[in-house]
Amino acid sequence: MFVFLERWGPLLCIVVALLSLLASGLANPSTYLLPVLCLVILCLFLLVQTKNNYFRSTRETLERQSDRLHLLNTRDLNTGLLNRQQFIQLVKKAACRLNEAQTLAVLRLRFKPTNTEVLVVEKSAEDAIQAAAADLLRHYTLGSEFETYLAHLKGNDLVLGVALIENHEQAALETAKQISDLFRQPFLTASGSLGANLAIGVAVADPSDWNPELILENAELAVEDACEKELRQISLFVPSMRAKYEHRERIRSSLTAAFENDEFVPHFQPQFNLKTGKIIGIEALARWKHSRFGWISPAEFISAAESTGDINRLGRSILEKSCMQLRRLPDEMTLSVNLTLSQILDESLPEMLLECLTDTGIKGYRLKIEISETQLSKNLDKIWRVLSEIQECGIAVSLDDFGTKFAALRHLTEFDWDEIKIDGSFVDRAFNNEKHAEMLLATLNLIANMGISTVIEGVETVEQRDALVELGCGLGQGYLFSGPLDFDDLMTLFFSRPQLEELVSV
Repeated sequence: MFVFLERWGPLLCIVVALLSLLASGLANPSTYLLPVLCLVILCLFLLVQTKNNYFRSTRETLERQSDRLHLLNTRDLNTGLLNRQQFIQLVKKAACRLNEAQTLAVLRLRFKPTNTEVLVVEKSAEDAIQAAAADLLRHYTLGSEFETYLAHLKGNDLVLGVALIENHEQAALETAKQISDLFRQPFLTASGSLGANLAIGVAVADPSDWNPELILENAELAVEDACEKELRQISLFVPSMRAKYEHRERIRSSLTAAFENDEFVPHFQPQFNLKTGKIIGIEALARWKHSRFGWISPAEFISAAESTGDINRLGRSILEKSCMQLRRLPDEMTLSVNLTLSQILDESLPEMLLECLTDTGIKGYRLKIEISETQLSKNLDKIWRVLSEIQECGIAVSLDDFGTKFAALRHLTEFDWDEIKIDGSFVDRAFNNEKHAEMLLATLNLIANMGISTVIEGVETVEQRDALVELGCGLGQGYLFSGPLDFDDLMTLFFSRPQLEELVSV
């Protein structure tokens, strides 16, 4: 109604006034002035009323926008918790209120949903789990004897500030344990019952150096340490964590120079026929000899390359160098190359593999792409699609680290694998437990009946090799034969001089 009056009210009043004027003039010209005056006053009243309504509506709209903007600047809309900036402001204010016997502990909570397949299909399920976690923490803080502050930082990270008295570290760890127990039950959400594995990093403030940013950073280092351990772990910040972080940052910052200086090289672990001892292939493994720090662990620089977006560049460099070395080996020998999940999910991967094969002159059947079973937790549809495209290029696809996950047998049937590499830990359990031995035998028979080749990893003793041969295993690799080697050392150790001369001539 207000919108109608705002748009057409004045014009309507004028029309009514003119009609009234005309009617009055025709009926009684001597008395038309009074009705006209009344109508003019009515028009002015309606005009003022309409403008007032318009200004009131505009003010309410601006107030709502201002409230929403304030909410966006101070709180996370999904969880309703404070954001990082507001949390820091609260910590600064708390510093002014706490006495000498009190200090602040920051608990950084990072939870990983366990129903990963559901979350890939429905992103809203992850938002639901965040909101449910926030509600649990709010409920917990209501009954806390300490002053507490809650905030949502980023992703699946929530943070809880607790003002503590006496036995600061012990009290903080006890609080963390109580919170960890809250997350043992699954969350009931609109997307179903969803569970979460929780890691908690605890940092206790130094009363003499009250720095909110530093406390948050220490808590983040602690939660990253907890994430590297088993599920549901709690880590208390210690100074060595910062040294580890600084070392990791030095590695990250050195990656660019490492590519420019061509410091990444492949080493090769040979694969053998367990019965004859003949070398039948090699697995390429990335290695980095830093100009200052020496050899860097692959676990360190591969994760660093993934975080900086350099992993595809690293993978292509190792693949090209490995293929060039493969040219020096007999045609029947194959090359296996490990790829990370981020590389597999890159839709340009098949094209890159074909380019490397073309540039190096290697036939597709000599190359095997390995993906670890531990990476098969989400984005499965996309993984299967990319792997199928790789097979269409004539390149074999191998499932690595088989037997390390509970769902291992399920993964056997979800894709048409060319090769299964059974993890050494699976084999070790089989040699020490009769039930595991029966499971290994059943698995080997199942793989054989599916027409898939099998490679046993982690063969370290002659007894293991002999037992595997009796089980019908044909191929294997491990330190019984050799660890990863430089290519020249590989050639020297496993090829006789006449063979070397023949291969060089080729």
